Amino acid sequence: MVMKRISSIIKAYVYEGLEKLEDPMLMAKQCMRDIQGEMDQLEETIKKQETHEKKLVHQLAEAKKLFLRREEQARMTIQAGEDELARKILVSKKRVWERMTQYEQLINKTREDLKEQKEELENSQIKYEQIKERNVDVRLEKKARNQMERFEESEQYKTSSKHEDEWDQKKQDVDIENELNLLKAKIQS
Repeated sequence: MVMKRISSIIKAYVYEGLEKLEDPMLMAKQCMRDIQGEMDQLEETIKKQETHEKKLVHQLAEAKKLFLRREEQARMTIQAGEDELARKILVSKKRVWERMTQYEQLINKTREDLKEQKEELENSQIKYEQIKERNVDVRLEKKARNQMERFEESEQYKTSSKHEDEWDQKKQDVDIENELNLLKAKIQS
């Protein structure tokens, strides 16, 4: 029980210290850097996925050509009476069909992934802009606060200057009165 309370006290002081150290502008800038890194990584991944998609589309097109070629070859070998060769060509045609199906599935999966990654990138860009705007707001608030503090300090200075001026005036009045009294005393003596 005692250890738990001590742990809680230590945590409270550590978190309080960390909160005092955190500068909202610095934290916003770091967050922006982190998001920018994520966006760069997403853009790189999107480029790779788009390249991969293009390769798959090209491979699918080549597989379709091969499929049609195998079909034509099978027809020609059947017409030539070479059934055994036709069987081998049809087995090859079936494998090409399976590859075409796999390519189509991979293309669809790649397109879905691309769509998700582009949405994630768009969300990151929105978040980045929001933090950027918030950072500008924080800077403007800080600047306004600093100007207000300077204005208040100048007002306090004016107020304190006014008191000093009054004090100096009173001091001069007292000095003049003292000097006047000294002159009167000299004249009377």
